[in-house]
Amino acid sequence: MKKHMQQLWLFGILIILLVAPFNVSRFVSASNTTGGNPVITERFSADPAALVYDGKVYLYVGHDQASESEDFYVMPKWDIYSSTDMENWVLEGSVPRTIFEWASGDSAWAAQAIERDGTFYWYTTVFNPEPGERGYSIGVAVSDDSVEGWEDAIGEPLISNSMTDNPPEMGDEPWDNIDPTVFIDDDGQAYLYWGNTHLYYVKLKDNMIELDGEIHQVHIEDMHGFFTEGPWLHKHNDIYYLSFAMNWPEDIGYAMSDSPTGPWTYAGKLMDATEGTGTNHPAILEYENEWFFLYHTAALPTGGDYRRSVSVERMHYYPDGSIKKMRPTASGINGNPTLLQVSNRDEYVFYSNGDIRFDERLHNRYNYQWFITSGLANNGDDYVSFQAEHRPGYYLKVDGTNLVLEKNDGTEAFKEQATFKVVSTNEGKRFHSYNHEQKYIWQQDDGSLEVASGTSGLESERSSFHLKEANVTGITTHIGSNVLKEGTKMMLTASVLPENSFINDVRFFSSNPDVVNVSQSYIAPNGEVRVLVSAESRGSADIVAVTEDGHHSSVIELEVENYSKQNVEMEGVDISFDSSTNEVHVNGVISSDKSRVLTVKAIDPDGNIEFIEEIQTSDEGAFSFNYHSTGSYSGEYVVQIYEKDLDQPYQTSFTKSPELTAHYDFSGNLQDRTGHHDSGIVIGDRLDREGGEVDYMDGIIDQAVWFDGESGIRLPNGLINSHTYSVSLWLNPVELTQFTTTFFGARDMNNWISVVPRGGNGQTLVWSGSERWYDANTRMTIQPNEWSHVAFTISQGHANVYINGDKVYSGSNFPHIFSHSDAIFSLGVNYWDSPYHGLLDELKIYNKRALSEAEIIDYYEGVIHLGEGDEGPGEGDEGPGEGDEGPGKEM
Repeated sequence: MKKHMQQLWLFGILIILLVAPFNVSRFVSASNTTGGNPVITERFSADPAALVYDGKVYLYVGHDQASESEDFYVMPKWDIYSSTDMENWVLEGSVPRTIFEWASGDSAWAAQAIERDGTFYWYTTVFNPEPGERGYSIGVAVSDDSVEGWEDAIGEPLISNSMTDNPPEMGDEPWDNIDPTVFIDDDGQAYLYWGNTHLYYVKLKDNMIELDGEIHQVHIEDMHGFFTEGPWLHKHNDIYYLSFAMNWPEDIGYAMSDSPTGPWTYAGKLMDATEGTGTNHPAILEYENEWFFLYHTAALPTGGDYRRSVSVERMHYYPDGSIKKMRPTASGINGNPTLLQVSNRDEYVFYSNGDIRFDERLHNRYNYQWFITSGLANNGDDYVSFQAEHRPGYYLKVDGTNLVLEKNDGTEAFKEQATFKVVSTNEGKRFHSYNHEQKYIWQQDDGSLEVASGTSGLESERSSFHLKEANVTGITTHIGSNVLKEGTKMMLTASVLPENSFINDVRFFSSNPDVVNVSQSYIAPNGEVRVLVSAESRGSADIVAVTEDGHHSSVIELEVENYSKQNVEMEGVDISFDSSTNEVHVNGVISSDKSRVLTVKAIDPDGNIEFIEEIQTSDEGAFSFNYHSTGSYSGEYVVQIYEKDLDQPYQTSFTKSPELTAHYDFSGNLQDRTGHHDSGIVIGDRLDREGGEVDYMDGIIDQAVWFDGESGIRLPNGLINSHTYSVSLWLNPVELTQFTTTFFGARDMNNWISVVPRGGNGQTLVWSGSERWYDANTRMTIQPNEWSHVAFTISQGHANVYINGDKVYSGSNFPHIFSHSDAIFSLGVNYWDSPYHGLLDELKIYNKRALSEAEIIDYYEGVIHLGEGDEGPGEGDEGPGEGDEGPGKEM
């Protein structure tokens, strides 16, 4: 791929988009319609595929027609839309599944059309009832028109079940032959990719309706997660891109290659899973010199897994050819997100789950963005509704005297509760309840909002707000010198505009990494983004800084010249860490007879940069500085100090202890060995039932607790009350029953996590239910009658799962479950599923700290080595045989 980098550099510099001046009046204009996403609103639409032909975009979608109560896809036809602006779509026609007479059912699943030499070919997914082929197959239709006249091209499947090896556990009606994507390369060769669980490709003959050669199964190298379905193949600047749904619920990932046949190297995620539906499906196209990304969500009223809707985002390539990750938006490609500022304060309204509050940007900065539209109940000049920009379909709504964030259910009552009348005041804008105009949004002292009438002289200030555009408008950069010394490092900074912008991420790219390289970025407390620039060898290179939204960039031209280093050394460096304040203090001396500039970098145990700064020494070379360590991982933090005349960077470190919160070792009882919490209590076969019994048998260390398949343990409340934590335990199950939990924690019955030895797909996972399902799927299954170590860490939404010391899952966007001190915890049982049957040992919980990978590996290997050479139950001990009921001692 390296041969394409220079081309990418020449074409990859991003065009700065002009942002219109902010105009409050547009939010209360009679001409302002809801707009934004989804782009298809009159009916449900799913699995988008797009074709650009004769100056127009054609959108091919499946038509979801399942009722709210149905639990499977009802898709009797495909719909075809067209657009000339990617925002307004016209229904051109519909095509029934019945054009394929050999198929059956309402099975018009994902499809893609393409044009070749004036003829259109449409590759579809349909159900094939033929004996021996029963399951989902790929058909191909043909027409001389992009909308009408579609006919079955060959009268039988192009791809059927007997042509591929079905993945395990798909049953008698497999669905691995679904979701076709077709691509014609510059040399005229056509390729068809498709699949679920297994990813396949085959060449097509020039007639586009016959296979040309054998079917190949595709492996994606270095992939963090697993391929699910929905591939899409396209090309840009001589690089081939394969995007696809991955994991469950489905994120959208992508891979890159120099060839349409691979090898494919995983390049990252394009989008995290969308709310309300487990599936997603990408389509990518270029139209009028811009790139667009199409996908589906559950954002429409009553939308869900089987009632989906197509949305569109602008897509941006970075100068190295990678693609900017996107978030689902309510505003879409032409709308503008807005900040709702509390009058006369630097505080803004945000949403967290369903709660509405305001503060000084202390939470997820994307949760402060709103898409403001005409009122749902009244689109007059003076009425508005507030939709959460990154939770499409969710609106600010009046609930009694409270303000909540809820999904639009389409009822008139909801529309009225989510509509506000705008009244101007001396302090800004006041938002009155549509149903009770004498009441309006009111700011409480504790940072909450309610709907009330003014009762004091502070009325205007307490009830007024300002609307500010959330878009970034530009970027500035700074470096101490544009001429670098070979073998040295220098700090480069970038700041987005406006200065108080919420979204201040910046990415940096070098046109020639062999001359100048850049480190990971670090966002300083003042919002400045910093990187270290490394002068590798003589020559010139450009650094491009690109804003997170992809709209703005800045180019820095650098030269690297030869440099002979002087002989200087570090002396008497001392580092200390205060765990109570997380403050790091470093001081020392560099041997020098003049003031020097030091560049300092700190790295957390997972390899992430948590600090970059330039430090000026005294005339005698002495230096001293402090910084606040924000890292949530325990373990060794490395601090490196650079100076142009140091032969090697000086390195020192400090350690954050794991801070064990609770330790249940089950050595004959259910006590917490740390003394922080009460003992566990034996309960029945569900978390809310009394009774049950457990006993103790030989464990991985000393004794373990034995579960008989009819009992569980209730642990004390509040073991975890943050969004950063670690859990470690050893399991030796007698049997693996579907969805059975081992470790379970819940804020309430709708917000929980569970360590499940055997999930719905038969594999071990850390499972969560909240606003949407989250499967941290390990792609493996722990075995019965042997010990396995399972550990997982959650760090502000980033999840890692380890089995027997190996990291088997890493993913983002894990839900925030434990935000209250009264969360409930249990072992072996939850509210719904069959209880655990087997042994459990050495439960360790770390609240407010994520263990590092090294710590988990060291712990696992230490326990295994502890059991070597003795008669203990080390790995491989079969434990109690299947059907063994254990000693049956009553607790």
